[in-house]
Formats: sequence, structure tokens, C-alpha cells
Amino acid sequence: MQLVCLSFHHIKTKYANFQAVRFNDSEQFYEVTNGERVLLQTGTRVEVYAYTENIGSVFEVFTKKSGLTRKEIEDFFNVYFDKDAREHLFRMTCCIESRVLGETYIPLAVESAFKQALENSAAGPHMKAL
Repeated sequence: MQLVCLSFHHIKTKYANFQAVRFNDSEQFYEVTNGERVLLQTGTRVEVYAYTENIGSVFEVFTKKSGLTRKEIEDFFNVYFDKDAREHLFRMTCCIESRVLGETYIPLAVESAFKQALENSAAGPHMKAL
């Protein structure tokens, strides 16, 4: 098992593709996935943090949801593992990767995403430690 972050930023593709991978309701994501996972969505990003053995199952969720091919999905998402995933989350939460210096909504979005994962029994000991 390893920590994986799949990160989709809207600047890598057409806006229609970005909209296709977004979940209008995060509850839908938690209904079609299992294990420890957190869905983080902002106006420009869709990210999944999961503690898993099978990254392919996470890609498959987005393939089914969007109607895009597996290859397209893999091309659109950046993938980070373990330490790199933790560093990416840290950089996001600290707004180091923000497009506008001083943005404050990202830390709030991260906190909200974690609370939603807790409410859906998706945040176990690994996600809580993260």
C-alpha cells in the first residue's frame, strides 16, 4: 500500500474535459470508490489522495465518470507517490503552488475535503496522519 495523489489541473486540457472529471457532488465519488481516500476539488483542480495498492482503480473511476479514455485520463493527471504526494499537498495547503500570491481558499478547501472524507468514512489512520 502506498499514498498516491492524482492531480488534475484545468490548464492541461480543455475546460470541457475538466468539467467531465469533476464530481458535482463529492458523495458520488465516495459511493463509487473504497479504501482510504480524499477528494479535493477547487475551481481549477481535481485531486484524489488515496492509500492504495491499485492506482488503476482510481483512474477507472474517472474514466467511467468522464467518458474519456484511460489514456486521456492518465495524460491529464499528474501522479505523485508517498513523499512526493505529501510534499504536493503541503505546497497546495501553503499556497506555494497558487496562481495568485496570498490565496486563502486552498487551505479551506483542503480542510473541507478532509471533513467530507471523514463524514463518508473514507479517512482512516493514514489520511488522518497526513
